[in-house]
Amino acid sequence: MLRCTHCQSTVPEGENRCSSCGSARLERIVEEGSRPMSAATPTPAPAPPPAEAPPPPPKKSAPSAQKAPRSSGGGWLRWVALGMLLLLFVGGVTIGALVWIRDRGAGEGADSSLASIKTRGKLRVVADPNAPPFLMPDPAGGYSGYEWAVMSALQAVAGVPIEVVPAPYVEIPKRLRRGDADLAIGQLTWDPSWKDLTPSVSYLQYSLCLVVPASSPVTELTQLTGQKIGIYEDPSTKRLISASLGDAWQPVIFKDYGYFEQLATGQLSAVVYDCPLVRHELRRFPGLKVADDSLSVASYSVLARSNSTDLMAKVNAVLVDLGNQGLLGKMEDRWLGSRPRGVRGRVVVVLPGETLESIAARELGSAQKATELYERNRDVLGSDPTAVYAGMRLRLGPR
Repeated sequence: MLRCTHCQSTVPEGENRCSSCGSARLERIVEEGSRPMSAATPTPAPAPPPAEAPPPPPKKSAPSAQKAPRSSGGGWLRWVALGMLLLLFVGGVTIGALVWIRDRGAGEGADSSLASIKTRGKLRVVADPNAPPFLMPDPAGGYSGYEWAVMSALQAVAGVPIEVVPAPYVEIPKRLRRGDADLAIGQLTWDPSWKDLTPSVSYLQYSLCLVVPASSPVTELTQLTGQKIGIYEDPSTKRLISASLGDAWQPVIFKDYGYFEQLATGQLSAVVYDCPLVRHELRRFPGLKVADDSLSVASYSVLARSNSTDLMAKVNAVLVDLGNQGLLGKMEDRWLGSRPRGVRGRVVVVLPGETLESIAARELGSAQKATELYERNRDVLGSDPTAVYAGMRLRLGPR
């Protein structure tokens, strides 16, 4: 049985419209509790929304040229390495500062007064023990040589034995600054840049020598423009050569022996070196010669730290006494076998009893120029303008 949903009239089975109202909206009458269904063509249920299309698979990219990132497991290694580098840097700076303080500051507090030397019971002198004919081991024990003779005379300064503190030439000033010794001796020509060190009066005056191969036509420095010239690390020697050649030469700095070997094998054009040492060395090198042995007036001095005033005063007194007695000359004849010949420039030889004032008055026209004379010869006179002795050579300068 059907029912019209418009007018609720009953419609026989098989009819398509309600006979009472003509509506085609019919539904089947079903049992109680069941859901009525339309007899007409059911209205189709709305289609479910179309499922979203799955996203397209990602395109494969070309392999990257960049390196793959490190795994997290290597990160701590990087931090450890950076930490170690930082520690090494800080440690290096700290050590460098401590070394600088040691080398520069230790000597300031070192006590080299005569009282402390007497209490210690020895006078410490830093020197190169392998520098013949100046200082060398003696076969009978101890030392011998020109500078050992000077040291032996200085023993009277404090009345105590000498202790040689061995050091290579280039280390001698550093060891003195550091407080390892009371005095330094070792073919040292004082330079104004050594403001923390005080020189004694000269214990040896000498000239620098120009050494060349025996076949060389060179006779003077001016012929060595652009050439390699071997020298020690000595400011006064550099200034001497630069006065003739300016910057037009190639210095080859020696830290130790070996310079004459290089000259003999053609690696250098010349060597400028202290004449007393040249004459000793050339005994082993017959293929070399001295082209000029009168380049300058130079001096060797005993050095002390600038705070050792009473010690240096005694050293100067001993050296002046040796000079006035002619003993420095006799020691030079014995150990070095040569004296400086004529030297270029205006040079005066001090006579017995002369002073800077009397020399300045005679040679420079006024005793007031004694200060000028002292400044020109400070490497010879050291820290005491009165420390002159007979036979000393002084530069007078230009007319």
